[in-house]
Amino acid sequence: MIIFAGTVISCVRVSSYYVDPVRGDDQNSGSSPGMAWKSIDRVNRQKLNPGERVLFSGGGSFAGTLLLDSLDSGTKDAPVTISSYGNGRAVINGGKAGACIALHCSYLVIRQIDFKGDGRKNGNTGSGLVIDGGSHVRIDSVDASGFRENGIAVLDASKVQITHVHADENGMAGIQSGRVHQWPRKLLTKNLYIGDCITDNNPGNPAVLDNHSGSGIIISGTDSALVEYCLSENNGWDMPWKGNGPVGIWAYHSNNVTIQCCISHDNKSNPEGWDGGGFDLDGGVTNSVLQYNLSYRNAGPGYGLYQYWGADPWSDNVVRYNISYNDGMENDSSGIHLWSGKQSFDDMRNALVRNNLIVNEFGRAISYKHGDFPGLVFQNNIFISYQEPVYGVHSRSVFDRNLFYRFGNQPVANKKKGNIYADPGVLPFLSGISEIENPRALDTLGLYPALSEASWFGTETHQE
Repeated sequence: MIIFAGTVISCVRVSSYYVDPVRGDDQNSGSSPGMAWKSIDRVNRQKLNPGERVLFSGGGSFAGTLLLDSLDSGTKDAPVTISSYGNGRAVINGGKAGACIALHCSYLVIRQIDFKGDGRKNGNTGSGLVIDGGSHVRIDSVDASGFRENGIAVLDASKVQITHVHADENGMAGIQSGRVHQWPRKLLTKNLYIGDCITDNNPGNPAVLDNHSGSGIIISGTDSALVEYCLSENNGWDMPWKGNGPVGIWAYHSNNVTIQCCISHDNKSNPEGWDGGGFDLDGGVTNSVLQYNLSYRNAGPGYGLYQYWGADPWSDNVVRYNISYNDGMENDSSGIHLWSGKQSFDDMRNALVRNNLIVNEFGRAISYKHGDFPGLVFQNNIFISYQEPVYGVHSRSVFDRNLFYRFGNQPVANKKKGNIYADPGVLPFLSGISEIENPRALDTLGLYPALSEASWFGTETHQE
């Protein structure tokens, strides 16, 4: 505090700015709830310094788009924070546009606040929350719904953490990462974490008439991402495009992605389209892992290994300790599905598929639609199916120490040496598995340790 000729001048910087749509006034200082600002426009005019917070009144609704840029950045020990105060969460309503756009911000925290749009078919054209560039951004306890594009989009940013997000009723996806930069390949989104999120009822983008839309979580253009303990359900049911479709949780054009301990079920696609599956490692994915996931009752296959025309090489991926139960309800009738849009499969190579449980009461365990790529090894899996367990050309694949069984003990016509053909005895333990919706409950199933330790040799006859 400094005193000049009896005048007191405070040098204490404001640490929090309050915003109240009912009692606020943009002529106020914003320094307390009693001196709150009124509008998002006033917030947009304020440069935010490290350690400062903007707090919107809980239960209040604020019209407009919150705009943040590199000048609104914090530090490691003093991030800039956007949140709510009082009772409940505030809502930022972007109307026909996005609700919050952060350009090249670093050390930014956005939490306990919701983003709303007018609806994917009611004139909205944006995404709920866009993180474009920047680094060290944390998003926690946020709802994002009613946007034609994405609930949350992370573009060319690094070290972004997204937790406890609910994204629903959006068009393109609930959560999407990365721009796809090809020729030459660039992965500019780096070190992304998505955990304990729910993406449901994201039906499709009515403006996209030549490509997929309506996914739960999409990882693209990203180097190093971890997605875990997420639930994706009932997405993609209103995609207008009659071609390649959405998937519950998937990655493409990315490297070092791990998707684990997630549940993806009842996802859909256009009735005349494709896909609508549970999980997918798609075109240009390298060095990535699907593990400890549960997929059930999806329109498309439970686990897709895909390479689209024009994608960068796909290689060195792992699918392990996953469960698929009655996937492929409408498309491709299988738990695991392989496809390439290229005439040659040489740029799609090397995958290890092991210790998975695939159960399909009406279709196949594995389906090769067009994708007999080299270096694909199936090892120590349990495949239970109604139809012949493996369908399609697969001369370049290796099947080693798997257990095959057809419902009703029907014979398997195309047996492979080094595998077992017998009842694994696991079907009674699957009762109720297609009702599980809490990813944190997967550890209680008891099936995953069994899959990890499964070794069928020496336990049965019928070995080929």
